[in-house]
Amino acid sequence: MRKHNLKGKRFGKLVVVDESSERKYGNVVWDCICDCGNSAKYRSRVLLIGEAKSCGCLHKEQASINQGLMNLANKEIHTKEGVYLPSLRRKVQKRSKTGIKGVYWRKDGYVANITVKKTPIYLGFYKNKQDAIQARKEAEEKYFNPILKKENSHDPTQKENTQRS
Repeated sequence: MRKHNLKGKRFGKLVVVDESSERKYGNVVWDCICDCGNSAKYRSRVLLIGEAKSCGCLHKEQASINQGLMNLANKEIHTKEGVYLPSLRRKVQKRSKTGIKGVYWRKDGYVANITVKKTPIYLGFYKNKQDAIQARKEAEEKYFNPILKKENSHDPTQKENTQRS
C-alpha cells in the first residue's frame, strides 16, 4: 500500500501536524490540529476522501445553525399578527403565586399586565386578586381572542378540536 505524506496539508478545518506512531487497519494515523485549537487523529483514507473536516466542532456548529433555523422557521409558522400563538396557549408557570398568567403580587396588592406583539401593557394595580384576574381576562378577550378565532378559522384541525369539545 502506498503511503501518502500528508504533513502540513489542510483538510477542511484540519491541518496535519505529523504522523503518529499509531496504525489503524494498516493505515497511518495522522495527528491533526483543528482551527478551533483542538487536536484530533485521523487515518490517511479518512482525510483523503473528505470524511474528516474538523475535530467535530464543524458538526456541532452546523447542528447549532440548523437548530436555530428550525426554531426561526417554527416561530414564523406559529406567529400570526406579531403574536407567537403557542405562548397564548401555554400553561401558568408552576412558580406562579397567583396561578394566573399576567397577575403578580407586589407588596400590598396585585399587578395585572399582558404582553401583545412583544409590548407589555400595564393593566393596573388592584388590592383584590379577583379584580386583577378580571382585568387580565378582559385584556385576553380584547387582544388574544380575535387572533385565536382568526387562526382557528384557518386551521381545519382546530375546527375539529373545537367541535369535539
